[in-house]
Amino acid sequence: MTVEIASQMTNCKTSAALWNAITEFVGANTRSRVTFIKSSFQQLKKGSLKMREYLAKMKSLSDNLTLAGCPLSLTDLITQTLAGLDTEYTPIVVILSEKDNLT
Repeated sequence: MTVEIASQMTNCKTSAALWNAITEFVGANTRSRVTFIKSSFQQLKKGSLKMREYLAKMKSLSDNLTLAGCPLSLTDLITQTLAGLDTEYTPIVVILSEKDNLT
């Protein structure tokens, strides 16, 4: 346990109270982390990034959500990746969006 966490648990009188406080603390961190990652994921645009960099960032954010216990569906990953592309990719996005089984 880190000093930061331990200092927030000093008021716990029993091991059960300590366990519950730690569980709540970790859960709050995970929830805020998931919120932050989801926000980053939804706001990411290709912009000036090279396609390889953009796709790597999208994959990294998706992987981080999975590690935080909130995995994205493949459909959500594809949809958001396409949504973050610039208008020059619109013809490709339209074609891919019409496909029933996109992987």
